[in-house]
Amino acid sequence: MQIQRSSISTWKRLAALLLVAAGLAACASFSLTNVWRSPDFKGPPVAKVLVVGVSSNETSRRIFEDGFAKALQASGVAAATSYGLLQESGKVSKERLQAAIRQSGAEGVLITRLVRVDKQVDVMAPPMPMGFRGGYYGWYGSAWAAPAMVDTYNVVSFETTLWDEKRESVIWSGTTEAIESSNVAKASADMAKVLIERMKKDGVI
Repeated sequence: MQIQRSSISTWKRLAALLLVAAGLAACASFSLTNVWRSPDFKGPPVAKVLVVGVSSNETSRRIFEDGFAKALQASGVAAATSYGLLQESGKVSKERLQAAIRQSGAEGVLITRLVRVDKQVDVMAPPMPMGFRGGYYGWYGSAWAAPAMVDTYNVVSFETTLWDEKRESVIWSGTTEAIESSNVAKASADMAKVLIERMKKDGVI
C-alpha cells in the first residue's frame, strides 16, 4: 500500500502542474471559429479603422481598444479608438457614433462584443498502479482512494465585425474563443493578432 499511496501523491502533483500549464497556454491564444466575408466587397482594403469595444466595463473597453488599434497600426492599417472621441461610457446614440466616425476619418468601423461564456469542467482520473497485488477488491478500494482531478474554467466567445462606413454594410465578420483571462491587455493583443492576420488574408484591410 505504500507504493500505491506514493503513486497517487505523484499523480496529484503531476496532474496539478499539467492543468496549470494547460490553462496558461490556453489563455495565451485565441482560436478563430467562424469567418464570413461579404461576396459584394470588391475592395480596395479598408485603410483606416475606428475600433469600438462593446463593454459595460469602461477600463476593459479602453484597454481592448488600445491593444487592437496598436496591433492594426503595427500591421500598416491606420486606426483610432472610439473612447478617444466618445468620452461617455455605455451605449451612445447613432448620431453620436456617426459624428465620432466622421471625426476620425475612418473608412471602416470594427466592433467587437462578447457573445457567450461557457463553463467547462475537465475531469482527469489518475492511472491505477501497475502490477497491483491486492486482488479485485484492493483495486476497487484504490479507485476510491485516488480521487479524480477536477478543473473548472470559462471559455469566452467574441464576435468582431468590420463595417463599411459609407454604406453601413458588413464587410467581414469573425468569431473567436479562448479561456477567460484576467489579463485584458494580453488577451486583446492575442485576439487582434488572430483577427488581423485573417482580415489581411481576406483582403478587407
